[in-house]
Amino acid sequence: MARPNFVTVVLPVRNGGAHIERQLRALAGQTYEGAWELLVVDNGSSDASVELALATERAGRRAALVDDPDRSRAQLAESTAS
Repeated sequence: MARPNFVTVVLPVRNGGAHIERQLRALAGQTYEGAWELLVVDNGSSDASVELALATERAGRRAALVDDPDRSRAQLAESTAS
């Protein structure tokens, strides 16, 4: 059996605090056996989205936050994910 590929999950968010915890729990519950990381790209949230993403990162999960309030990296995230 071939070894699973390394996967980067890109989660763009803007004021998604009401839903981001559920999404993060769903990702953590996946059965994918390969290595993976989570890249949260915040596009100028004014709610708790950034704090929730940072809490995930501090908890030792494979997560990183890209703060992009003016959406200048939105195309980069989209092209990197494909």
